[in-house]
Amino acid sequence: MLSIKNMSYSYGKKGFKIQDINIDFEGGYFTTLLGKNGAGKTTLLSLMYKLLLPKTGAVVLNGEEIGMKNLCDFKRDVAYVDDNGWCRESMTLNENVDFFSSLYDKFDKKEFDDYLNTFELDCDLNEKHFSELSKGEQMKYLIAFALARKPKYLIMDEPFTNLDPIVKTDLIEAIHREVTGRNMGVIMSTHLVEDVSDITDYIAIMEEGKIKLFGDRDTVMTDKNVMSLRELMVSDEIVDSVK
Repeated sequence: MLSIKNMSYSYGKKGFKIQDINIDFEGGYFTTLLGKNGAGKTTLLSLMYKLLLPKTGAVVLNGEEIGMKNLCDFKRDVAYVDDNGWCRESMTLNENVDFFSSLYDKFDKKEFDDYLNTFELDCDLNEKHFSELSKGEQMKYLIAFALARKPKYLIMDEPFTNLDPIVKTDLIEAIHREVTGRNMGVIMSTHLVEDVSDITDYIAIMEEGKIKLFGDRDTVMTDKNVMSLRELMVSDEIVDSVK
């Protein structure tokens, strides 16, 4: 289990705050972190992946608190995908794969190539550089690499924003196969209900740096204060109906 315990964080004394978050993510399930832009989703995921240091609280994986001594092992077991990428621009796409895959003993190059074919990323990896790809192509490449690592958990920050519906469906299906086939846990943020409403197992609704509601999909959808997931989003904002 991957857990956040008593997590708080702030950008300066009067800046945005993450406030006293406690939440557990089980392996083998797909959890969606749902909230409008600015709700704190990216900050929370960055804290979870130890890209930011919290004011209080801890990240715990399988009962072990994550610190400097076990951080490398943690990042082998947990993959993180956002739209920033990790590729070195001086290297081609294949050179980046060859270089960075050596950090992960479970990385499967054949699986990586298979995912690229599934996602229809049709470009010359020996010639192209990451910056030459479209945003959608970059996300296909990053998700293929993350899945080929065979992580225990996959964290994704708004991964489907720049993808067309067909490609989005292919990615979701591939990720879901890993969830069910390898007991991989997925934590994905989005502000678009339609991204995940059919396949997510759990939903955490985030607003103003707090988790307002967390539960399995059916419980959230039938909560007495929430008529439907779609009604949570009005003009890209969460309706103030969850207290």
